[in-house]
Amino acid sequence: MKSGTKLGLVVALVSGLLVACGGGSSNTAVTSTPTTPTTPTTPTVTPSTLGGVAAIGAPIVGGTVSVVCASGATLSSTTSSTGGWTVTITDQTLPCATQVKNGTISGVANTQLYHAAALAFGTLNITPLTDLIMANTLGSAPATWFSGLSTTSRPVLTAATLDAARTRVINTLGMTSTLNGGNPLTTTFTAAPGNLYDDVLRAMSAALATAGTSYAQMLAAVWANPTSFVVPAGYNFAVSYAGVTVSSGTSATPVAGSLLVSVVASGSTAPPVTISPATAPASQTAFCAAMSTDATLAAVTKAGGTLAINSCTFSGKVGVVNATLTLTAPVAFTVPYVVTYTYQ
Repeated sequence: MKSGTKLGLVVALVSGLLVACGGGSSNTAVTSTPTTPTTPTTPTVTPSTLGGVAAIGAPIVGGTVSVVCASGATLSSTTSSTGGWTVTITDQTLPCATQVKNGTISGVANTQLYHAAALAFGTLNITPLTDLIMANTLGSAPATWFSGLSTTSRPVLTAATLDAARTRVINTLGMTSTLNGGNPLTTTFTAAPGNLYDDVLRAMSAALATAGTSYAQMLAAVWANPTSFVVPAGYNFAVSYAGVTVSSGTSATPVAGSLLVSVVASGSTAPPVTISPATAPASQTAFCAAMSTDATLAAVTKAGGTLAINSCTFSGKVGVVNATLTLTAPVAFTVPYVVTYTYQ
């Protein structure tokens, strides 16, 4: 049989098996459904105010928040028992830089400075994650930069650079699918277990502890190599996040949707298949781990030969697997595969 004919049969077989067996990712990872306490614990913010939550996975209580904007007087606020803070805008103009210092965290004195920046008035959180975003944006220590701001030296920031840094930090730290496009700087949240952003902060702290790395060391790595920083050996956000959500009781409820599976073999596209219900994985680690038992890839090998996975990525809600099928009979040849999993 000619290799082209064999390839056609391989593609057709994969399509048929997908429909017959309801193929697609066998990933059983679940997405945390955060719970929010019934008592409001965040300040009310409006376009004439700037405020949010200062927290590290627990609220920073009694911390001093300083706000320096492109023009106008410096503003200050003290964080509440829930980490909430707010200032009223008078003659200030954007952008605004913020810093929180001192206060206590779970009854222990806070000795770390954290920073954030606002390009619009309203909600602005100050957390270790926003601090890392600032470090990556600036390419220098945020505390040093902030200490140099004054009536003659004002913050200069752009949406493009801030957004690029936010994407780099979130992706490199392994939080892309968990945050699912959310913005740690401007998304209202409650500093309590079971809230998505609080769980993310606690998981980041746990992952650093497991890796034997301090937050200060991570911060320095992020600003020293803005475009190419790497996480320390042993840092695994996905594993820590799974542990955090289990302890907070938020990992038991899956969010089910549908999955669109597209297969391209040696440039030939098989008809896409939709599987429902399907649950998006919590991370790239979870997605790629499930590929060893994935029904779609198993269907490819039904045509004979062996399949090798060359690469596996997952970002947002899209996973892509590049693989090569090697056949030896009736003739020896290889078939490159690209399988795309889109969770909806």
